[in-house]
Amino acid sequence: EPEVAHARARILREGDCAVDVGANIGFFTLLMAKLVGSGGAVIAFEPAPNTILKLRDNLRCNQIKHVFAIQLAASDKVKEATLYMDPDSGRNALARTPRSLGEAPIITTTLDESLSFNSCRLIKMDVEGSELDVVLGGSRLFRPEATPYVVSELNEESMHLLGSTTTRLREWMRTLGYDAFLLRDDGSLPALIPPKTIFVGDRLNINVLFSTIDAVGEAWDEIVLCA
Repeated sequence: EPEVAHARARILREGDCAVDVGANIGFFTLLMAKLVGSGGAVIAFEPAPNTILKLRDNLRCNQIKHVFAIQLAASDKVKEATLYMDPDSGRNALARTPRSLGEAPIITTTLDESLSFNSCRLIKMDVEGSELDVVLGGSRLFRPEATPYVVSELNEESMHLLGSTTTRLREWMRTLGYDAFLLRDDGSLPALIPPKTIFVGDRLNINVLFSTIDAVGEAWDEIVLCA
């Protein structure tokens, strides 16, 4: 997912705070930690019992102390839930799929409940269809003036299994003040996605940036915004 890595490099700065929802073993968590430096902080949510052990091992191996790994699934409420395990840990989900090999009891939380701060630079979401629930549980942070950049995976199949759609997520983010931008593999200027656009392509998932034109203009400095 080079488009996601490029976006983080554009957006994050020394001293920033970032939230990684669905951290898996920590590839993007480690990148975010490097970008914000020891003066910043990354909060990483990863519910899978075996996966968070690998995440914490990776943090120790890289001597990173400014990442806070939380073994909870971010959602719209605090409750007991079941995580369905996939051969690819990046596809563990709260909905059973034909690929599911097992299950693990977990606890879900909300960003409002788990985080004490009211703003951060970036939230990344990759939670296999639960993205809208994460947003609904984070009313303090999911505002452009509080969090100007949200990078999210859109996976129609996974969202459908949980009773949601990518359209619903995009519409809800728009009511919060975010426009949607399609991230590019080479890291160049993201493309503004008109509200009624339907994605068609070979990829199961698409990574988008929820932000504003002004915030994108700040991070992609090849843009000149005239008053």
